[in-house]
Amino acid sequence: MSLLTQWRALSRLFTSPRALLLTRIGLTIGGLILGAVVPATHSGAADFDVFWTAARHWWAPYDPTIIEHIKAQMHVTGYWPFAYPPTFLLFLYPFGQIPLQIAYPLWAGISLGVFALVCSFVMRPMLAALLVVATPAVAFAITSGQSTVLMGSAVLMGFLVLEKRPILAGVLFGVAACIKPQAMVLAPIVLWGHWRTMGAAAVTGLCLVVASFVFGPEHWLQWPKEVLFFHKIMITTHRVNPSALFDAPWWTIPVALFGVYLAWTSRDVVGLVGGFLCLTPYAHDYDLVCLAPVALTWLFNRDKVGWDHAILGAIFMSGLLSKPGPMAAFLIAIAVVRSPWWPLKGFGMQKGAPVTRSPLPKFLLIPGAYEA
Repeated sequence: MSLLTQWRALSRLFTSPRALLLTRIGLTIGGLILGAVVPATHSGAADFDVFWTAARHWWAPYDPTIIEHIKAQMHVTGYWPFAYPPTFLLFLYPFGQIPLQIAYPLWAGISLGVFALVCSFVMRPMLAALLVVATPAVAFAITSGQSTVLMGSAVLMGFLVLEKRPILAGVLFGVAACIKPQAMVLAPIVLWGHWRTMGAAAVTGLCLVVASFVFGPEHWLQWPKEVLFFHKIMITTHRVNPSALFDAPWWTIPVALFGVYLAWTSRDVVGLVGGFLCLTPYAHDYDLVCLAPVALTWLFNRDKVGWDHAILGAIFMSGLLSKPGPMAAFLIAIAVVRSPWWPLKGFGMQKGAPVTRSPLPKFLLIPGAYEA
């Protein structure tokens, strides 16, 4: 019996309602503890240090002298801007009011704990959520103190409740957009037809924008300038987005159009993230967090999604997608295997299997897959 088969057999022991509840509680507590312990394994987290500094000096978060001061204390070099919208300060403010040595473990612990809880609802088998922290994207996001873990939790839960609770889904998508708006740029295409969800997202975003005025409405004039300045220096940084492969219109325009095509044809979290990677001029490894539980679920459920998606899940786990070229090939492969012309669609799937107590969420399934 293969290791994967043994793992899935073990997971079947946790199928009663009480066992599922206890497993979710255990995963959440484990995530909280692991996230809080991570800061002790290395010195500093550049991204969160910038977040904390901006929240600490909420009246001037885009002042470069503030960032320079924290860089001098950390003995680091390079450009570390706070290029996030003022709405993100609403989430950061409480952490900026406590010492950095406490704020970072608390941020990392809450982020990973919430993400583990969401993954327990998304992933099948549920115990596979134990491995999500081992994915390169999630590990890097936690160690750097990035925002994508919390944002990814909102996005994944939004897709999970989209059909049954469209208003709640819209609120979650609106929150995600107010944390990292560029990652949600294709949400209107992906969510086309879900009008109640889109309306709730718009109202949520508007409410958070108004609420952010408490820090000073002038921040909304300063933020675009910071984004434009970051755009000028980002070419010197590490990027995974396919558009970074060639800095020329003959490449970036077709890649952007392909991103729109991927979003429209997939209409799920894969289309949202994959399309964003094609449109954005800057994306790092941590921007792949939303795809981590999806890829792991594909890997563990070959009989439900086919060998093609299982192989794609294995490639994601391998850590090979840290450069624009491999990422472009990966996204093209996703588009190909999801197209109606793919001759091996469903190869390896177990047809006619009985429905189980814990079916895969719809947004993880490809067209034609049974929900088991």
